[in-house]
Amino acid sequence: MVPILIFGAVLLGLLIRYVQLRLYLTRSEEEWATCRARVMALGQELARYAFAHQGMLPESLDRVLRVLPDGPCAYVYRYVPELALDKRLILAYDDAPRHALMQFPRLAEGRHVLFADGKVDLFAEEAVHQLVVGDNVLRDRLNLPEIPFLEVRDGGV
Repeated sequence: MVPILIFGAVLLGLLIRYVQLRLYLTRSEEEWATCRARVMALGQELARYAFAHQGMLPESLDRVLRVLPDGPCAYVYRYVPELALDKRLILAYDDAPRHALMQFPRLAEGRHVLFADGKVDLFAEEAVHQLVVGDNVLRDRLNLPEIPFLEVRDGGV
């Protein structure tokens, strides 16, 4: 009888923890959706810029950011000379981990990542670091300079 009660208490504890995490994620969903829409708009503006400039991308985001909707997110830009160079290259990511990902029994910090093909995904912080390492390997193969992992906590790019 005692083992069943212990098992039931553990299950109840896990259920309560899961509900707590889900409630937290629900509260932060609006900011997450706003930031996702903004990084997707960034990808569209970079594609428009490239179309208007024979496939070339801007050296900085100054021109592109002026046409983006306002939002709580800022980005680190990873310059690529041509948009069509390789669709796996990372163009930008959130300047700081500002989103939560469920990794039960905890929440992990996460960032949106924009790839050259326009795809946007939310990754855990550790995964973003690994993606940047892989991106630098790809850049080396394409004879592009390596760009170190940057984090801008005040204002972003």
